[in-house]
Amino acid sequence: MKFFLISIIFISIYCNSIYCNINQKKEKIRGVNLGGWLVLEPWIRPSLFEQFSPKDKVIDEYTFTKFLGYEEAEKQLNDHWSSWVTEHDIKKLASYGLNYLRIPVGYWAFEKKPSEPFVMGGFKYLLKAVRWAKKYGLKVIVDLHGAPGSQNGYDHTGRYGPIKWQTGDNIQRTLNVIKNITLTFNHPEFRNTVTSIGVLNEPAAVIRNQFNEYFKDAYNLIREINSDILILYDASFFFVSGDGDDSIEFLESLKFKRVVLDTHIYNAFTCDFVSLSIDDQFSVVCSNESNIASTSNILRRFVGEW
Repeated sequence: MKFFLISIIFISIYCNSIYCNINQKKEKIRGVNLGGWLVLEPWIRPSLFEQFSPKDKVIDEYTFTKFLGYEEAEKQLNDHWSSWVTEHDIKKLASYGLNYLRIPVGYWAFEKKPSEPFVMGGFKYLLKAVRWAKKYGLKVIVDLHGAPGSQNGYDHTGRYGPIKWQTGDNIQRTLNVIKNITLTFNHPEFRNTVTSIGVLNEPAAVIRNQFNEYFKDAYNLIREINSDILILYDASFFFVSGDGDDSIEFLESLKFKRVVLDTHIYNAFTCDFVSLSIDDQFSVVCSNESNIASTSNILRRFVGEW
């Protein structure tokens, strides 16, 4: 439980003063990301990567599975998946008064090509988490964190390196995964628990145009299946690059229903912020509420990571 509290709650809890019309009523979102679980991130789960030397160049889930081979990687990942997040953890989170889980997941939980070394198997653990959430009264955001080809080149997409999401059949593969997610959680068992789908986490600014077209396709695909579920547009990297206002204008022009603009605010990586007292750090983080609320009179926004 210690790793869960440190690496997930401290890093990823949403600001309690930011809220969203998540169930067609005004309700504050108080939740956590289940980070480092169904998508490996070495900085969150370093113990899995301590077995490698620097010369092995194992830096993400892709190289982790490729280096170990499928059988050994499957064994280690099943051990990780079954212990990193448990029913006890979800029950305890609910006892703290939290009401949401954001669960990052990679496309390989749903499909992969034979040439890709990823281990499939995370899907059943995603279902476990959603059922636990339902049992303890929590809502769930399923977030596609890793797409084929990598949407930003960082390790949290499953593969560190060049951005190739916009090439070949990767966008269509991503849409297929979104359809799979939507169909799965449109089932009556899950429909009132999984309230939101993040169609792609933190796409890079250089692929913003392709992402906008993809978002329209993903929205239409989801709406053919489910008319109520919230659909998240992640503009985090667009704001960093100075294109955030363009993203707001783009979404407002679409007039899509039940769309939420997702923003990630990481103050922790600046020296000025780190030098502040804990109380002042909380004040800085929660002061973002007025800035977020003032950017659009139409869009609903929430902070998916901070």
